[in-house]
Amino acid sequence: MKRVIKILEQKGPMLSGELANYIQMEYSMSNQSARKTISRATSPVHKIEGIGFDKNQKYVYLKDQFNSAIYFKNLFNAFRNSSKNNYQILLAIQNNGSFISKKVLASYVAAPVENLTRHKRYDLLVNKLIELKFIDEYVDGYYQLLYPYGSKVDIKNTKAIELAKKTVIDDFSDWAKKLNLIAYNSPKGFFECANFAKFQWAFTAPSYINDISDRKNGKPGFCIGDIIIGKNADVDDVQFFIDKIDIIKHYKNLSSFIPIIISENYTKEAHRLLKEKGVICAKISNLFSSNYSKALKELVHIMRNASAIISKNPDKFIEYINRLSSLEGKMGNLIGDLFEAAVGYYFHVVGCRYFELNKIVRYNLFFCS
Repeated sequence: MKRVIKILEQKGPMLSGELANYIQMEYSMSNQSARKTISRATSPVHKIEGIGFDKNQKYVYLKDQFNSAIYFKNLFNAFRNSSKNNYQILLAIQNNGSFISKKVLASYVAAPVENLTRHKRYDLLVNKLIELKFIDEYVDGYYQLLYPYGSKVDIKNTKAIELAKKTVIDDFSDWAKKLNLIAYNSPKGFFECANFAKFQWAFTAPSYINDISDRKNGKPGFCIGDIIIGKNADVDDVQFFIDKIDIIKHYKNLSSFIPIIISENYTKEAHRLLKEKGVICAKISNLFSSNYSKALKELVHIMRNASAIISKNPDKFIEYINRLSSLEGKMGNLIGDLFEAAVGYYFHVVGCRYFELNKIVRYNLFFCS
């Protein structure tokens, strides 16, 4: 056990497979003997249980390393390299501004929301990450990322991104209905827990077009998809979607489906990988228009910085509202979603010099008889 302790002191916490390799090289032992040495080690050597690392590995650390900076750093790297579902959850929250709605997080991980043989359920993964202090529950139905730490954590950024995603999904559904690609009054979209084949997606809808529907038995096929906004989607960003598709395509008797992913742009590597997997890669500017794409980016900017814009440059807010009204689809009906900002604009006009948006205020009322 002293050998295990020495290497952990020198190298920091690590996965048991890596630790066995160090012991093997350092002490000229067989890999099997090194693994037995690790399995027999007791306190101050500890192992995290309940995480599915590749090849049944364990994360091994010393008692005094627990919850230290090196503990979190190396565990995060272990997730990235050997526990992709845990890494996908953390990456999704990080890409979403360090917060994410509880209603949509499940769509960004290749873990089922229902029991599925040989696959760990999504809610169990989330509970373990909360226990490990990588994420936590936040007010107003959101999860917050605790590690890796963001340089500027602000839930306004998250709400802006999620409003943009919902708007695009709603407009895409309308577009697909007009083409008769999907059935009317049937799609489930963002925030609606759109489930298909025991996984959650950003949107699902039955389709009765040829080749994917079973017209003889009156059974539809399905359009299923996810959305990434706020960055050029790279391979890591789209991997969750590819993994979900790879899992469900092996189901027996599953309805045929069309996989679609929507983003502002893709790296060459991500685009190539998606095409190889038979996924439709939709760019927002190609689906709608360059004006739509520009308005979407402005929407995110307005929602992130509404307080400052209305206080210092209110004409820009009014200009944006006027431009929205000229666009078709849900993007042209966003004034309702911007109601809070519009109220802020009103109070600015009547003389309020400072206000905050996206902040929950709770107070108790006392009544005297």
